Amino acid sequence: FLSQGAGGTASGIFVFLSYLFIPRIPNMLTYEEGVRAGALKLIYFTAPHLELFDMRVRVIHSLGLLDLRIFIATVLYGILLTTAFMGIAWLIFSKKHFKRGEHA
Repeated sequence: FLSQGAGGTASGIFVFLSYLFIPRIPNMLTYEEGVRAGALKLIYFTAPHLELFDMRVRVIHSLGLLDLRIFIATVLYGILLTTAFMGIAWLIFSKKHFKRGEHA
């Protein structure tokens, strides 16, 4: 859909917002109700939780190795997330016809 630069910028913004906004949604739900609360819940349960992959707190506070069950669950979540995004991309671009050597 986008040029290389625009795609990279959009991806960066998406990751930034997912990392900062998604973990704060449960706190925001205490102040919202109705349609806004429903929209926040929809975003929370469908958006990727990239904060699961942040290991800074473990390193800073010397918490040691991650429990094997948590590590496996996080890896499986990453695989599921990657598979879902690749599947969505395949659905979007499988019917598109791209011509080589032409610039839009």
